[in-house]
This record gives sequence, C-alpha cells and structure tokens, in this order.
Amino acid sequence: MFALKANLLGTGRNGSINQSRLLDHGLLRQLRRPVRLFNRLLEGTVSIPRYLSASVNCAVIGGAILYGTIVGGQLTQSVDVVASNLGFAVQEIEISGNTHTPSWRCL
Repeated sequence: MFALKANLLGTGRNGSINQSRLLDHGLLRQLRRPVRLFNRLLEGTVSIPRYLSASVNCAVIGGAILYGTIVGGQLTQSVDVVASNLGFAVQEIEISGNTHTPSWRCL
C-alpha cells in the first residue's frame, strides 16, 4: 500500500481533495470503475445513450419470449424448425465400423 498524499489524490486549485479519487484508492481495482460510474450517475454528469430505452425494451421482451418458450417446453421444437429451415436438419445417421455389435440404422 502507499501513503495517501495530496498529490496522489488530486487536489484542486483551492487545495480541496477530490472525493472520487479518494474513493478510488481505497477500493479494489475491479471496483474502481463501477464506483466512479455510480458517483457520476449520482452527480448527474453521465449522458445516457440515445436509444437505451428501446434497447432495454427489446431485451426485456426477448427475454420474456425466451423464458416462455423454455417453460412451455417448446424450445427443442423451435430449434428444430429453425435448423431445418436453414438446412441443418439431420435426415439419417449411419454408424459403421462396428465389429462387436450388430449394424443398425437410426432414422
């Protein structure tokens, strides 16, 4: 650890210590960026992207559709339909090279 000195903390012109820098030096490195973002959100200095609400709405609706598909038990059927439309359907599986078991086909 290092000693907290005024020049490391970023003093302002009037000699006041920048509180956000003071918080940064007491935190783990992985937590510094989220704490800075949270402080900027509280101060109101963060600009929100233009289409954030539309993106969040699409994510919520898509998540609800996916959840309903999984809970309803229709996920495998949906995947099969999409895969067959894209040309990835399995028509036949043939196993060969067996010496100790009889040959068989799976349709």
